Amino acid sequence: DGDLPWNTQFTLQTFAMKHEGDKTDAEDLFSGLALPAPVNVTVTHTVENDTLIVEVEWEDAIVVDGYAADQGLSIDGMGTVVKLWDEESNLLRSEKVPLSENSAVFTLDGDLPWNTQFTLQTFAMEHEGDKTDAEDLFSGVALTAPVNVTVTHTVENDTLIVGVEWEDAIVVDGYTADQGLSIDGMGTVVKLWDEESKLLRSEKVPLSENSAVFTLDGDLPWNTQFTLQTFAMEHEGDKTDAEDLFSRVALTAPVDISVEYLVIDDTLTAQISWAHSVQDVFSGLHTSIDLWDGDTIINTTTLPHTENSFSCALGSPVSWHTRFTLQTTAMHTKGGQTGFHQIFGGFRLSPPGDISVKHSYRNGVLTAIVTWENAIENRFDGLQTVLNLVVEDERYKRSESNEGQRTFFISYEVTEAKFESSELPWNTKFTLQSAVGDRGGPESEPIDLFSDVNFDPPGDISVTPEIIDEALIAVISWNHPNEFEDKTGPPVKIKLWDEADDGEMKLIEEKIIPHGQNQVRISLDEGYPWQTRLSMQSDFGSIQGIQSTYFDLFNHIELSPPTNITIIANESSSSVEWLHSLELGQFHGLGTILNIWVLDPSSSNLTLLNQTLLPDTSAMFSVVSGLPHHAGITLQSYVGTCQSNHTDLMALFAPLALKQTQLNRILLIVGLTCLLIIYILATAYCLWMVKRKGTYALKEKHETFTPGKFSESDHLLPTGTVKPPLLSEDGSYTTEQESIVSDNSMANLVPNTPYLGESMITLNKFNDDDDFMGNFDEDGSFIGDYLEQDEQEAQAIQNKLLVFQRMYRANGTLYT
Repeated sequence: DGDLPWNTQFTLQTFAMKHEGDKTDAEDLFSGLALPAPVNVTVTHTVENDTLIVEVEWEDAIVVDGYAADQGLSIDGMGTVVKLWDEESNLLRSEKVPLSENSAVFTLDGDLPWNTQFTLQTFAMEHEGDKTDAEDLFSGVALTAPVNVTVTHTVENDTLIVGVEWEDAIVVDGYTADQGLSIDGMGTVVKLWDEESKLLRSEKVPLSENSAVFTLDGDLPWNTQFTLQTFAMEHEGDKTDAEDLFSRVALTAPVDISVEYLVIDDTLTAQISWAHSVQDVFSGLHTSIDLWDGDTIINTTTLPHTENSFSCALGSPVSWHTRFTLQTTAMHTKGGQTGFHQIFGGFRLSPPGDISVKHSYRNGVLTAIVTWENAIENRFDGLQTVLNLVVEDERYKRSESNEGQRTFFISYEVTEAKFESSELPWNTKFTLQSAVGDRGGPESEPIDLFSDVNFDPPGDISVTPEIIDEALIAVISWNHPNEFEDKTGPPVKIKLWDEADDGEMKLIEEKIIPHGQNQVRISLDEGYPWQTRLSMQSDFGSIQGIQSTYFDLFNHIELSPPTNITIIANESSSSVEWLHSLELGQFHGLGTILNIWVLDPSSSNLTLLNQTLLPDTSAMFSVVSGLPHHAGITLQSYVGTCQSNHTDLMALFAPLALKQTQLNRILLIVGLTCLLIIYILATAYCLWMVKRKGTYALKEKHETFTPGKFSESDHLLPTGTVKPPLLSEDGSYTTEQESIVSDNSMANLVPNTPYLGESMITLNKFNDDDDFMGNFDEDGSFIGDYLEQDEQEAQAIQNKLLVFQRMYRANGTLYT
């Protein structure tokens, strides 16, 4: 009881009266009863009314007769003491429980920390027995990190809102996370960390809530991370892995990048536009535009998310080669970046169009005038046209003073350039391109500067002969192949050639005919040979056009031998007259070659005895001058050294006709025989007609009798030579008159001339006599109408036949 402590000892002595004997060794009175620590200690956690309740249960280990722990018995002054300790083994609380009770209950509150431990001891009075090992009072409830963590991002009122949600993993009887229950003193702590793992913010959330909301502002960087931990009082359990709070929003690079070009204040300006690839834009989201010169950033501009375009003007420090990149940023954190884009590289420096080359020829120089139309509508500072000269794929160097200059930079307002052929090779080509600085656009196709000029010779070349004032004129006409738009053109060069016998052409003279003149006259009197030929070509100064074929200047005129030759001859003299048969007529320089031939009777070969050149159309010959009687003559036309063919050989003197070859004699006899037969038939027919009618009726209108026409000369029967017979009273001839074929009548009809040559007879147009009722064929036979009843025509035929008879009797031959 209370009078004796637990450690009371006793001794035993035998006494006698007041005397005590030896005592026994002291022995424990109570402590001989072992106070073992409780066994089978269990801790149970439950939640009731949002309070975590811990119930500690155990079994007593005391062994005393008459005491059984499981029977709810108790021993006064004895029990179990429950001691609560902190993590530093400081006693927080001690609570004694009688043996009749084997449990103790504690609640989580502000007096007991989460890491409180407890021990159990059996006590007896003030004495405590062995204690159990310290065990956690509350931490038996595992503060497991939350699970199923999700992060959602929304934008409200231009603000990025991050919602973090989770599920509690605490397992306690009477607590279910999805029922919205809570435990006092317990919850989830959300901690925000920077990229250096420094705590930025911590926020505790009771177990009844399983989410937290944060907004992007200046206090939290974009790369903020968060962790979740379950806490109980001041103690925190395991934390989740750090996760991104904002950067789960992918800062992807801008997309749909485009560049448009404007000309503002004569400056080319690039308008760069893009679209945000971030699904929902928010305050704090930016676009960074970096301008690059090579590998160096020369300018950076950051624009808020409300802007998605940027203007950049061409000019220092921005050049045609400057590039740009776009990058999405948020709160100084750089996101995705685009590749390099040319700021002005998308501006098409289109080459000029409607390129044309016109030519002009002035002062002996061919000028190429190149014109074009600019393809870029709005010009701007720095824009220019580049003209490149190319010769066989090599750039042409303008001059030694501009050595190395291969291009010509032309102000963009100028759309014309001029080049002279005297300064450039003829096969020069050119290209055009637009350029800004040293940046050139695509070139146009090479175009010939000069070589498209027509080098063909003048067309429709013609040479027409004319005779003016007895001078032979060659009129040369042509068409110009190069008539430029300004009505100018190169002159025409006419070359006059003398063709030698071996075909070699020797240049006589060159004539330059100015453009606009397409005709020139050249006279034979200027001293040019008859065989002069000409060629024509365009004269471009430094280069000559293609030479035409050769044309005859005069020689195309057919030089025919003389015609209408009349020979008046006797045995000792001869007069020869002729005409030239050229359609043009007579002209200065046209003459006649008289060839005198001699016939060798034995061999019948002709030998040229004499050749005389005469400008006249008549000549006199005489045997007195040494010409033989049997000489013959042929005639030729000539101009200069050019001669025509010979005429047929003709007898120069009358006796020569008797000395023809045997073949000619046979042909002559046959011809005369035919004529005689015709004469006999005609005579018989006339006599038959006379006997039939008795008289010839004459027309009263004839006052005098005129024989029928024999030749154009009308000198065969001179006027007054033939006297007509007297007419009868009725105006007719009497049948008793002397026959018209008698000798007396023949003497009256034909004058007494010893040679036919003196009669100036020509048979050139005998067959064309319209009054003659027939004609003679080539073999001398007569072709005509023997039945003609006209007495006048019959008389004319008889007269002509009488003339032939007289000719043959007198000379033995017929010739002209």
